[in-house]
Amino acid sequence: MFSDEWFAEQTKPGITAPEFPAGLQWLNTGGRELHFNKELKGRIVIIDFWTYCCINCMHVLPDLAFLEDKYAGKPVVIIGCHSAKFNNEQETINIRQAILRYNIHHPVVVDENLKIWDSFGVNSWPTLVAVGPDGLILGGFSGEGHRVELDGLISGALAYYGKKNTLAGSGLTFPLELTKENPSELLYPGKVLIDPSQKRLFISDSNHNRIVVTGLDGEALFSIGSGKAGARDGSFAEAQFNRPQGMALKDGVLYIADTENHLLRAARLDNKTVQTTAGTGAQAREYFKTGIGIPLSSPWDLAAVENTLYIAMAGMHQIWTMDLQTRAVSTYAGSGREACIDGPRLQAAFSQPSGLSFDGRYLYVADSEVSSIRRLDLQQDGNVETVAGSQDLFGFGLKDGKGTAALLQHPLGVLAYDHYIFIADTYNHAIRRIDRSGTVETILQDGQSAHRTLYEPGGIAGYNNKLYIADTNNNRIQVFDLQTKKSAPLALNEAVPARKPGEAEDIVGPNAVHHEGLRTVLKPGVPGELRITLLLPPQNHLLAGYQARYLIKTGSSAVLTIAENICSGKIDHLQISVPFSAGMSGSWQIEVQAVYGYCNDRDKLCIPRDVVWKIDGTIDQKEGVPVIELVDKP
Repeated sequence: MFSDEWFAEQTKPGITAPEFPAGLQWLNTGGRELHFNKELKGRIVIIDFWTYCCINCMHVLPDLAFLEDKYAGKPVVIIGCHSAKFNNEQETINIRQAILRYNIHHPVVVDENLKIWDSFGVNSWPTLVAVGPDGLILGGFSGEGHRVELDGLISGALAYYGKKNTLAGSGLTFPLELTKENPSELLYPGKVLIDPSQKRLFISDSNHNRIVVTGLDGEALFSIGSGKAGARDGSFAEAQFNRPQGMALKDGVLYIADTENHLLRAARLDNKTVQTTAGTGAQAREYFKTGIGIPLSSPWDLAAVENTLYIAMAGMHQIWTMDLQTRAVSTYAGSGREACIDGPRLQAAFSQPSGLSFDGRYLYVADSEVSSIRRLDLQQDGNVETVAGSQDLFGFGLKDGKGTAALLQHPLGVLAYDHYIFIADTYNHAIRRIDRSGTVETILQDGQSAHRTLYEPGGIAGYNNKLYIADTNNNRIQVFDLQTKKSAPLALNEAVPARKPGEAEDIVGPNAVHHEGLRTVLKPGVPGELRITLLLPPQNHLLAGYQARYLIKTGSSAVLTIAENICSGKIDHLQISVPFSAGMSGSWQIEVQAVYGYCNDRDKLCIPRDVVWKIDGTIDQKEGVPVIELVDKP
């Protein structure tokens, strides 16, 4: 499709891409601005117009990651243009959190007041626009599901412009926001669920790809999932998930919405095994489907009612069900249209339903994109009505009041508890509640713009006059006492690590440079230093503010204790110093991975580089050295 003739015809009108305005904030670039007539000249550019609330935008991110990996080192640059829908999404600090949560590795420009959106004439999320190395627009795509077309366009463009000798030598490499983050016990926890009979708390530790199980006092009991992203069934230690969200407990089985795998998983608590119970791993494209082994689309939350599992199918804007006896899945409510329409269940419309809770008659839904709370009357064939919120895709805010007079902002969690309906009003950083009269009241809220004590809460559970809140962007669980009106973080005692040190995910790609056969001897108990030096070629330099990413993997009987690192960058090299101490005896192995990039002074061409050192060592009282020197010179 994307032949030389196609590109020649496509560029005949000569429509030049509008330049990115100066002065906007950029993320994943070290703060550096990008422009078509400078850094992007000679490169194929894909612009992704997105907003981080949007489920369809989330579906595009794996496609962009695929393209980034495939064309790594080529003169191809993907840029996310964050054009916000909600007020909360306009704040750069919140966009940065979304970049971390969704593991975005490409530059993102904060499109203040939709300046770039308007200049390109965009009218929906997501929209992708391709720009050639000469700054001319090559074409665009609306909606999700365009990986094949984008791949073909990039491949064709590289061939076409390669023949014209108008391409730069490579892509661009920048420091990522990810490199500035420290590890935490939980990472963007999405939902919480309480098992009152066993007095335990289930936490979907979403970005650690696992479920953490604790006592109500925070004492760690066990973890479900290895922590590695994947879709593997097996024992709790072997199983893999991909950003799981909602859960439901029924007859000793914990059902898990494995959101980014588009699967439902069943964790049996008796024999500690995980089995896939619905979905194929492919993303559903049909709104009305019934059967076993059919695709799902971003299941976000679950509620078990008798022998039926209700599913908030966020990716389809619908509510689905699964028969717990036959495992048959079917559409239950919602036409698939993204809107807020009440009435008979299959004629009603939802907009990214993300939270579910059942009170004995009604199934309550946090309908996030219309900033409303909906409910289905299960005694009246699932008839749908709006309980609170504006019923408008662009009607949102923070306002208490009765019914549709109240305003919410992208709520992700809902809980029927103690004669109230509690709401995790996510983008208002608030907990709200609806009483029997239908009046919405704010009971907990943080209005600050930084260092929030409650930061985009995504889930909520209740027990013994306390609310357990997934304080998502603060990477913790908050406990709110309904009697004292006070809240405090849940202290996770002896929390299960996200993964063992030897199971850390590699950060280098398949074409990394390997330095092997290295051996050294250490003195026991003596402070030492692991010194990584990255020497640059002549007339090359690091980008200002660049931080190399590195990973240390150890497996030994004489464990190396790694302290905080100290980085110092100079014009011609980067040095990373990691203090350590060694055990008293035995042998050890260590693997060090580093990812960095450098730029040519003349044309600012940036080269990415992945390096691996593998070292075998022993402990010796007399012969040990205090420093392990690792050097890479391209």
